[in-house]
Amino acid sequence: MSLSSAVPASIRQLLLEHSAGRGLWLVGGAVRDNLLNRPSQDLDFVVDGEARPLARTLATALEGHYFDLDPERDAGRIVRPVRAEGVATLDFARLRGSTILEDLVGRDFTINALATALEAPDQLVDCGSGLQDLRDRRLRACSPQAMQDDPVRSLRGVRLALELDLSMESATKSQIRQAGPQLGRVAAERIRDEFMQMLKPALAGRSIRLLERLELLWYICPDLRGLREAAGPGRDAWQHTLAALDRAADILNVLVGRLPGELSENLTIGEAALHLGRYREQLADVMGESLVGERRVEQIFCLAVLYHAADWPDEPSDSETQAAEEGPRQAASRAARRCRELRLSSAEGRLVETMIRHHRLPRRYPEAEGLTPLAIHRYFRTAGEAGVLAALLHLADFLADQTPPAPLTPWRERLVVVRALLEARFERSKELLEPPLLLRGDELIAELNLKPGPVVGAMLSALAEAQVQGSVQTRTQALDFVHRWRDPSLGEGQV
Repeated sequence: MSLSSAVPASIRQLLLEHSAGRGLWLVGGAVRDNLLNRPSQDLDFVVDGEARPLARTLATALEGHYFDLDPERDAGRIVRPVRAEGVATLDFARLRGSTILEDLVGRDFTINALATALEAPDQLVDCGSGLQDLRDRRLRACSPQAMQDDPVRSLRGVRLALELDLSMESATKSQIRQAGPQLGRVAAERIRDEFMQMLKPALAGRSIRLLERLELLWYICPDLRGLREAAGPGRDAWQHTLAALDRAADILNVLVGRLPGELSENLTIGEAALHLGRYREQLADVMGESLVGERRVEQIFCLAVLYHAADWPDEPSDSETQAAEEGPRQAASRAARRCRELRLSSAEGRLVETMIRHHRLPRRYPEAEGLTPLAIHRYFRTAGEAGVLAALLHLADFLADQTPPAPLTPWRERLVVVRALLEARFERSKELLEPPLLLRGDELIAELNLKPGPVVGAMLSALAEAQVQGSVQTRTQALDFVHRWRDPSLGEGQV
């Protein structure tokens, strides 16, 4: 067993040079992952002495940025620049207790209570059964009060069990279940960080199911409890939501990830690859984008999937238009509120809200012929950058309603519509979404003797629509159009 590769040689040398003989140990996840032959971009260190001054000094040497994590615990973080390969963050905290073993015993789970001294990288320090539990794929709390000491550890336990395929030791499972009511005393930001990691597409469906079984979900998303309890004959919104998470993962797997054998034989998902596969690279860029910190759009997308049916109607609506607008509007409002309470950024909250609000719009175009250039323009004008994500959510929503295999004809109709939307966004944006206007706002003001205000914006929107439809193609035609729009008595104008 060798742990020497857990810390890159160049970083190890810098650490040894600057630690000045103080005890310095690599602890936790990086040690665990190294033993599992898994890559780790985040390194945690325990320092026998002042940790934050050391981290500040090392930040300069590593060309990174330093941030205080917990001044009371004397903990700080170094974030390396994006261009730096390998290690992304290095956390430093003061030793808790008089020895490294005392420090490890106070940690969350035995598989994380492992350490190695930087000057002796091949000697494992184990607080008890950590190495054996890792070999046995078992999740065990370090102590009977581990979850009570820090309730957010219960969420971390769920994530680790799923990420590493671990079985929970029974006493640990009881601790985790009992920690739910205590999550109310934990900072929302800490809950958010653990919860959002569970919403990576490959984990989302299983995470939500396990959180529900352990009675933790309702302390994170209390507004979803009613969704489960409102299940009725033929209209089980909660099972629909869980199925949508699974189908979203399938869709993203084939369009963004790699297509595994079991999905390559799935005709429904194969159709998605056939119709939309040409946009794999662009979709991967969209889903992989980070809005804040390490949270990716794909995780925000899964949060939208989780909440897209949060106001599922008790009975089917008599009006398709009403069902397509009222339900998503209410669900979007509820999701936006949850984003605020989880302390997600305003940009993330808007993305979730817009995705849900617009995910049923493609239903209005059951055939490709119904999706006119003007309809596409208006769809993206209202949905914006969330338009692509809302279209993919629409597909997951449709499949969640079907008993596999999904009927191919309506599925293909939806894929054709979504393909047209993706084509518009990724290949015809200048033509259909944001055509270069033939007149600027200041030119309109001067030409028509207007004052700046909403009328000018409305006129520019109308001009853009006319250009998209092809009825206005020159500056002269644009001038004629805006005069007629201003004064309908001159001919066709405002509609």
